[in-house]
Formats: sequence, structure tokens, C-alpha cells
Amino acid sequence: MDRITRQPSESVFEIEPESSGVSVCRKINDSVYELYTPSTADMSTNIDIVFFHGLQLKQDATPYLSTWRSRDAERSLWPSKWLAKDYPTARILSVHYDGNMKKTDRDGRMDLHLVAESLLHSLLLASVGQSWPVILIGHSFDVEKFDSQEGELISVVRVLNRELARLNEQFECLRPWAIEIAGVGEIVPSDMDEGRYVIVEEASARHLGPFTVLQEDHFSICQPRERTNTSYQTLVHFILQVQQKTRNFSEDFGGDMQQLPKTQVGLLASWYEGEINKSFEEHQAIGLWGMGGIGKTTLAKAIFNRERSKFYYTLFVKDVKTFPEKTEREFQKWFLDHTFCKGRKVENNSDISIFRNKDILVVLDDVEKDRDVEIVTVLKGMCSPKSRFVLTSRDRLIMQRVDGLQIIETTLLDDRDSEKLFRSIAVPESEEASEEWQEDCLKDIVKYCRGLPLILKVIGQYLKTTQEKGIWKETLESLRKVGSSEGIHEEEVLKKLQVSYDQIGKEEKEMFMDVATIFCNHKFSTMKGSLGSWTLVEAKAVWRVIHGNENSRWKILVDRALVYQVTDEDSVLKMHEHLQALGRKLARDEGRTDSIQHTSVYHTSKMVQEKALSNKKLQHLDVWGKPSRPKRSVLQKLMPCIRSRQFAPSISLRKMQNLRYLSVFTDISEGLRLKLPESLVIFESRIPIESCSFQRNTQLAVLLLGDFRGRYLPESFSNFKDSLHLLNIRAERLKSLPESFSHLKMLRGCALHCPLVRELPGSFGSLESLKKLMLECASLERLPDSICRLRELHMMELLNCRNLKELPIDIGFLENIQSLIIKNAWGSRERGKLQSLPDSLGNLPNLQRLSVENTDVKELPSSIGDLQCLEHLTVSNKQLQELPTSLGRLEKLQVLEVSFSDLKELPASIGDLESLERLTVCSTRLQGLPSRLGDLRGLKTLVVRSEALEDIPTSLGGLQSLEYLVLEGKLVRENGETAAEFRSDGFTHLTNLQSLVLISQRVERLPYSWANLKKLQTLDLQCPEVLTLPDSWEALPELRSLNLSCLSQSLTGRWGGMAALEMLEVSRCRELTSFPGSLGELKALRYLQISSCDELRSLPESVGRLEMLQRLTVEHCAKLESLPESLGQLTTLKDLSLYGLPLISRIPSLHTISSLNYVICGNLPKLKGPPNVPPKCRVNYS
Repeated sequence: MDRITRQPSESVFEIEPESSGVSVCRKINDSVYELYTPSTADMSTNIDIVFFHGLQLKQDATPYLSTWRSRDAERSLWPSKWLAKDYPTARILSVHYDGNMKKTDRDGRMDLHLVAESLLHSLLLASVGQSWPVILIGHSFDVEKFDSQEGELISVVRVLNRELARLNEQFECLRPWAIEIAGVGEIVPSDMDEGRYVIVEEASARHLGPFTVLQEDHFSICQPRERTNTSYQTLVHFILQVQQKTRNFSEDFGGDMQQLPKTQVGLLASWYEGEINKSFEEHQAIGLWGMGGIGKTTLAKAIFNRERSKFYYTLFVKDVKTFPEKTEREFQKWFLDHTFCKGRKVENNSDISIFRNKDILVVLDDVEKDRDVEIVTVLKGMCSPKSRFVLTSRDRLIMQRVDGLQIIETTLLDDRDSEKLFRSIAVPESEEASEEWQEDCLKDIVKYCRGLPLILKVIGQYLKTTQEKGIWKETLESLRKVGSSEGIHEEEVLKKLQVSYDQIGKEEKEMFMDVATIFCNHKFSTMKGSLGSWTLVEAKAVWRVIHGNENSRWKILVDRALVYQVTDEDSVLKMHEHLQALGRKLARDEGRTDSIQHTSVYHTSKMVQEKALSNKKLQHLDVWGKPSRPKRSVLQKLMPCIRSRQFAPSISLRKMQNLRYLSVFTDISEGLRLKLPESLVIFESRIPIESCSFQRNTQLAVLLLGDFRGRYLPESFSNFKDSLHLLNIRAERLKSLPESFSHLKMLRGCALHCPLVRELPGSFGSLESLKKLMLECASLERLPDSICRLRELHMMELLNCRNLKELPIDIGFLENIQSLIIKNAWGSRERGKLQSLPDSLGNLPNLQRLSVENTDVKELPSSIGDLQCLEHLTVSNKQLQELPTSLGRLEKLQVLEVSFSDLKELPASIGDLESLERLTVCSTRLQGLPSRLGDLRGLKTLVVRSEALEDIPTSLGGLQSLEYLVLEGKLVRENGETAAEFRSDGFTHLTNLQSLVLISQRVERLPYSWANLKKLQTLDLQCPEVLTLPDSWEALPELRSLNLSCLSQSLTGRWGGMAALEMLEVSRCRELTSFPGSLGELKALRYLQISSCDELRSLPESVGRLEMLQRLTVEHCAKLESLPESLGQLTTLKDLSLYGLPLISRIPSLHTISSLNYVICGNLPKLKGPPNVPPKCRVNYS
């Protein structure tokens, strides 16, 4: 078995000798033993496998080992010898407890309940299941067979057997947690003292779920003779299923775990003991600084994986350069989309204030801008002191701008660690060279790799595939030529990496350059029209056309570590930045790639002539930018072979005989006629195209036309039947598709944005490889019946297909479809004509998401309750009046959204949706909610909006998982009585509520228990008839955002208790004349907005004590007479907006506020002079 990484203090002992060698087992505590763990030098753990031995008839000191020995001659401990090789990233443990069935002076005296409680405690101490999934493997006896035996365990288990039905019923309560269960049993009698018989019969275990009966006895079933035994293979298959499902749900739970390379030593193995561990404990922020390829990102991932379970929020940004350069609101949304809370993504209705006083772990990889530093500064000011920030960068100066950051230089590996890493890759089996020449060569190669992990890995992966002396010597000689063996500079890195590149074949070299120049360097137009990243399946479709044998060639690149391995073919392609730089450089040097920017007519045409047409090797051409005026002249001079025409100019690229990838992104209005070369494989265009002519032998793999103006598809379109993989066409004039469209046998993704197309070809169902289909065809009236034969279809979206009246009756035959979206935009004048959904919809066994929006559908079929995999259901139809009671059978439903409907009530069966986490109901006629609402124990988000909403059941208080609550409606019954929940103390029990929005035109009092919501972070009150507000806000210590709108009362009371408040908005409060002086006690306030308060006359001088205020907005307050002089004391103020204040004649001096960037003075008719502001501050009077 693989050797365990261990510290000197660990309790390690040898298991009894085996013929194959000595195994090593580590005792974690008195009950838990570690049989195998992935070394941090090789890989990171992603699953725990725990073995529980069964009850023992005979005395056995080590049942946690003896139970799991193989029956071959070696008597191997198969979990550590076999399973560790099949699942090297699993930690394998074995549990020991007093399981003796016979009572003696020492054994068999434990109470089973105490045993279970003790084991649970021991497993928690061993950190089982705290950061990754757990698989429990047990071996059992049927005590009914041993009535003659005496012992504490036997007496207890007899009782348990008699109460088995009740236990099974209780066990079923765990089902909502999606626990996977499987069992195997014997049919061969076992030799016992009392005779031969089957100990565990199938009937006693059938409640487990999948149960397999094997030709084994009770003992051999857990002691297989060899790895091919059915019992062992059944276990391996079960673990594989669990891992696959874990990966499928990784975006929702545990998705923050970072994948680490398998071969990392030196730095990773010792970081806990060295400078990094000490700095991580003592400093809130640490920076890993060093050259590219030295292992900064890998080290940051290791730190993150080790520490993530200790923090409430976690965020790992793999490349901080991907942060969007957008507005603050858009940036916050992007930021939160990448944040996890205890392994789960945060709710999309959150804001950045959720980090206030929370423990958060943030890793920003490749920091290079001042904006990145500002992110850390802002978060450090919000989070608790226990939060930790890890930055990686090549720029030491940029990291020095982070206050309190401890910079750690990630140096090159020393000779010992370099050799250890290289051996683990190049000769992984024995880590010893087989011959003396190889040992000498290995040490010299390590010396010339200069301790850089990236080079060691790439060269090691190459030499791993061969033991030929000549190749090893050639590699060493190549490394010698590109530099000395002392020191290393970044410019030498690419040359050393090229040593491995030079040894691969011509086709693999071209694929490598494709990844660097196209698939990792360019975005493309996705089926939805946005820009997306290329995935492996799309790249392979291209390579299948160009080279063939794409799978084996891709494996060569992966094995040589020239590209990153991805989890599946739908994953985005990635490669190390140094390797990407190498690929781009090689492509440029060979003349394979070029780009043309429309800077001027003359230079553009000249560039095309000299570089494009004269370069016979050109394979990748980008044309981008804005043309000069007049637009047509640019197009006519863009290529020397353009023929000027009265209408659409024609461009011929036929002379570019090696051109494979053509991308055209320009702002032009004229339509073009294109003649494309035979070699073209990827064509992406966003310019208007009247027609495009492909040559007969063209094998196009990807076709993306953003503005096709032809009435018919090109005649040569059917020639792509064996090559076209992805098709995305936006064609305003196209009226029909040819029958030959169905010949595209390799088509995997298809998006048609064709408003004039009325029907699809009857043979559309012959697209046997189609997995994703998007239709945006306003004139489409029906789908062909043959579409139900698309057995590989996973996703179908029907967008703005307003004339579609029905779905095929046999849609239930789409057995693999996971997402079905029928959506018409709400901004148009008419809704979709679809009136009903077929009953066969309930036959879709794998459907996970169903959305029906803005159609004439009045009801959902009752068969919808049969969709056992459905997780997300959205129904937004004005005609919808009721939901079927069968809805309560959707055991996996997590999100239910019903909007823009005439729904009068929700079915009581909604209380059966145990997995429901988000419920949104927006209706004009909904008057109340079902009393069983409180049964939704896992509900986190509840949004109810209805003008007719009168009552809220008291059971709302039972929603103890609720975090986000929106109630909009009358909230007052016809007799004037306030809603029941507002008359009770039910809000007191919403202990996890973080956001509350109350909107009502009639409610006069707030629920008196709402102030007890200790975790409340956001409060939005829009209740103009509310008579009283709380005298003290100190009961809301976590409140970060407060919006008070349309209130008729003055604001009084003590405000200083809201120590965490960052945002305060007060608007349309018609009776508000002044603010309390305690406003200045809001020490954390960053944003203050006061608007449309007609009676407001003054602001308190205490405003100047808002030491964290960054933005102040006061607008449309007609009676505001003056501004406080203390405004000049707001030392952190950045933006001041004053608008619509007719009585303001003077603005206090602001010249001492060095942070002030912008002042707006709009519609201030009495203002006597410009404000006194710092020199860099801009003033706008609009």
C-alpha cells in the first residue's frame, strides 16, 4: 500500500507481517484507525471510506483488521492494498468497538446505544465527513440465529429485531438527505458451531434499497479472494456512483473544494510546519510572492482546502483578472456568485453586507491591480478579525499596498524536494531508476530544471512514457542548451517547457497551439447569445475533423502535462499561463495566427495583403474593431480581392488554403457575400452576411452566424453532415430549413433564432447526436412529432415561440431530457398561444428543471407529480388559477416559483415538499397561505406578493430555516383585523432570518416580536399606515441595511445600537421633519440616502460623526433649509449628491476631505457659489 505521510507524534504501528510486506496503520483515537490516506505530496482527500466490523462470536483483538482480509495466500488487508489503488484520493478508516456477542469478564458488556454514541464522537474527532462525503461499509449478523447465546449485545439486538419495522420507518426520515444505500447478501450457507445455514437472509435486508445476492457465504462476502470477485466489484461500483453524484452536485454543496495536482511535494508537504503555517495563524492576510510556475496557486489551493471548513464563508478566485470591470452592483453580484457558505453557494438574493462580522476565507490568485487591493481592504474592514486572506502575485509592490499583509516568498524547490517531485512523476512505481545511466541522467535533468515545479512536472510527464536511454539523453542535452544549472529567469522558462513540446507529434503540436491561441484565449457566442468559453467536447469536434484520433491525441497532451485534465468533456479547457504563452509564441513564430484591427483603411488593407494573403501557413485570423468612415470603403479595401458591387460587396478568402479559424467582430451595416476556403473548420461572425459559400469538401465543425440575412441556408450546408458539431444562427429573413438539415448526424448543439420559420423539417428527429436545442422562432406553430425521437436530448429551450400552440403528445419519450424551458418575454404585446401541457410530461424520468412562462396555460397536468427528479419548477402565466395537488409528490423539488398568475390559493399538499428551499408566489388574487406552510422545515426563501393577501398563518413561525422573507399585500382582513402572524409572536421563532421585506398599504402595526430577529441583516419597511416604530433599534445588532419608505411617523429612538448598519435609505416619509441626534452613532454607516421627504427641514450636526460614510445623497426635499457644518468632518466621504433642494443657498466647506471624488449640485436655484472642494474633486451642476 502507499506509504502514509505522518508526523513524529503520530501513533503508528505495524500490522502483523504479510507475505507481501508490512502494512502501516495509524491509530487516530481509541476507536478509529487510518488504513490509508492520500499524502499531501501526491493528492488531496475528497472522500472518507469507513469500515465497520460486525458482531463477533469469537474473541478477536483486531476485528477492525481481520474482518477485511482477503482470502488469498497473502491474507492482504484489501481496503488498504486494493481499494487505495482504485481510489487513491480516498481516506480509508476502520472502526473498532466491543462487538463481542458472548459475555465475558472483559468483553460483550457494552450497551449498544453507548457504543454508537462513543463511535459518533470518535468519528467527529477524526474529522470524518466534515469537508467531503462519507461512505460507511458494514458487516452484520442476524442475531435471530443465535437465540441460545447470552450477552448484552444479543439482548439489545433481539429487541431491535423485534422493533425493526419501527426502526425502518424512522430510517426513512433520512431519505430527504439523499443518502445512497446498497447491500449485498449471501446465499451460500456458512459453517457455524450449530451447523450450516444462511446467516443474513435477503428478506431481512430488503429495506436497504438495491440489494445484490452473491454466491458467497457470510464471511467470504467481506473477504474476497481477488479484486475481480463480485463482492469487491460491487463495492467499487457503488463508490464510483457516489463520487459521480458528488461531482454532479459539487456546484451546490462542497463546490468550493479546489482540485489539486496529484504530484506536489516539498512546499505542500511541509507548509503546516513552516513559515506559512505560522504566518497564517498570526496574520489576517498573507501574500505568496514569486515567479510564474513556482507553485503559488497550488500552495494557495492546499491552504484553502485545509482551512475552508473553519470558516463560515469561503471564496477562491482562480484568476482575479476575471473580476468584471462593471458597476458596483454588478461587481457585488459576480462576487457573491462565487462565494460559498459552509460548502454551499450563497443565495442569489444576498448582498455583500452578509460578510459583516463573519469569518471568511478569501483567496485571490494572480493579483495585479489596485482594484484587487481595494477588494481586500473593504472585506477586511467588514469581516471578523478571525477572517483570513491569501493573495498570490508576481508583483511584490502591489501586495505591499495591502495593510498588514505578510509577504512570503515562494522560492524554488531545493535539490532534495526537486528530485523527490521528479521521481514521483517520471518513475512513479518504484521512485528508483532501473539502471545506473538512468539514475545519473535523472539527477542531471533535475539540476537543469532549476527547482521550478512546472518544468519538473512537464519534463517528468514526458519521460514517464519511455525508458529509452537515447530519449533521456536527448532531453538532458536540450535542457543544457537553454541555460545554465544555476538560477533561473522567466525568459528561460518557455524554452525549457518547449523541450517537452518538441518531442510530441505534429498533430499534437497543432492541438497544443489551438488550445493556447483559440480555446483558452478566445470567447465565442454561446447558444444564448452571450460570450462563453470553449469546452473540451467542442475542441474535440474540431480536432476530429482536422486530425482524427482526437481522444488519444488529447491524452498525450494531458499525460505530458501540457494541458490541464478536466473532469468531463463539458468542462472548460484550461492550461497553465506559461504554457499558454508558449503556445501563442510558437503560433506567432510559425505564422499560424494573426489579427487585424480596423484602425485605418490604408493600414488595414496593407496589413491584409502583406500578412494574411501572403502567409500560406495562416490558420487563425481575427478581424475586429470599428471601421473608419465611410464604412463601405473599409470593407471594399479590407481584402484586395473584394469586388465592389452596388448592393452587397463580395469577399473571397479562397486563397487562404490553410485557414481553419475565422472570427469577424466589427461594427458594420452592409451585408457581405463571403466565399470561404475549403480548409475552414470554425467560422464565427457577427457582421451582416447576405450569403456565404462553402466549398464542396469543407468540413465545418462550428458555425456561428450572428446576423445571417439570406432567405435560404447555403446549398453546401448538407456537406457538413459528418462534421458539424455546433450551430448557432440568427437569421431574420430565413423562412424554412431544408429537409437535408436532418442529415447533420454529428450536430450536438443547435440554436436557431429565426422569427419567420413556421415549422421544422419532419425529419428533425433524425439528429441523433443532438443534446442541446434552443429555438427562438416567433412564427413557429408546431414541433414535428419526430422531435420525440431525440433520445440524447438533454436541454430544450423554446424562447419567444409565441405561435406555438401545443407540444408533441409523445414528449414523454425524451427520456434523457433534464431541462425544458418554454418562455416568452413579458415586454411584448401578446403572450404565447400554448394552452396546455401533455400528460406524457410526467413520463420524463430525468427532468430536473421545468419552466413555463407567459403562455395561455391555465393548469398543469396532474402527472407533473410523477417527475421524481424535478428540482426547479417555474410557472408564470396570467391564466393560471390553480396548482395540482400532485405537486406534493415532488420529493426533490427545491425551487417553486409561481408568478404573474390568477392563483387563488396554494394546495395544502405543498407542505409535503420536504426538499423545498425557495418558494415564490406572485398573484393578484391570492388571499392567504396554507396552514401547512410551517411543515416546510428546509425552506430558506419565501416571497409572497399579492394585492389581495390578507392573512399569514401562524405556522410561518415554524420555518426555522427561513433566511429571506418578503411579504407584500394588504395583510389586513376585510373586517380590519391585522393578519394572524402580525398579532402573534410567531416572528420570534424565525431565528435564522437575515432579510425581511414588508410592503403594505394598510397594515397599521408591526409584529411586536420582529425586533427579536437577532440575525436580521436587511430590513425594508414600506408601510405608510404604520402608527408606531420601535423606540430602540438596539435589538438588531446584525442589521446592515435599513430601508424606511412611505412611513407616516417621525423617526425617533436610539439608533446607536445598530452597530453593524452600513446602508440607510429614507424616502417618501411625508411626516418626517428631522432625524434623531443618535444618527451620528452609526459608526459603520457607509451609505446614506434621503429622498422625497417633503417636510424635512434639517439634518443633525451629528452627521459629521459618521466616520465610515463614503456616499451621501440628499434629493427632492423641498423644505430642507440648510446642511450641517459638520459635513466637512466626513473624512472618508467619496461622493456627495445634492439635487432638488430649492432652499439650499450654501454648501459647507469640504476642502479638507481628501477622499472626496465627486460632488453633484443639481437643481439648487438659490446656491450662491460653487462648493469649496479639494483640487482633484469634480463638481457637476447638471
